[in-house]
Amino acid sequence: MRKIALPLLFLCISLATYPSKAFGQQKEIDWISFEELDTRLDQDQKKVLIYFYTDWCTYCRKMEKEVFTNPEIVDLINNQYLAVKFDAESKENVVLDGTTFRNTGPDNALNKSLHELAVLLALNHGQFTPPVIIILESDFSLNARYLEYLHSEKLKKILAS
Repeated sequence: MRKIALPLLFLCISLATYPSKAFGQQKEIDWISFEELDTRLDQDQKKVLIYFYTDWCTYCRKMEKEVFTNPEIVDLINNQYLAVKFDAESKENVVLDGTTFRNTGPDNALNKSLHELAVLLALNHGQFTPPVIIILESDFSLNARYLEYLHSEKLKKILAS
């Protein structure tokens, strides 16, 4: 009996602690990188949603926890958009259409420098205040920029238009 009970106990614990998304109960946004975007646009002529965030941004974490987990929003984004999630303070080099974008600024204890893509796309009067959502047409022309936290209902209306 012990030979059966112990493995059964481990199986029950494993299943209880296994993330619910493995069983199809939670959907996720199919975030891609800028490099993947370059390739995917050749195959799929969807609009583009770019989400700029930082690790220290409270509203970014709130959007990721409350808004980007909303099943309706996940479906809208995954079905109608190519979605890029990018840390505005990333040190990663990004090559888009043959041009390399970098973050060459120095970091210090109080401030991290911004990536060139965040400077190019997400500044508002010379300031970067995350979260920032940019919607582009499939030809990369600007559709809209949102330089604020967007709650679920507001983002649903934006995505559906």
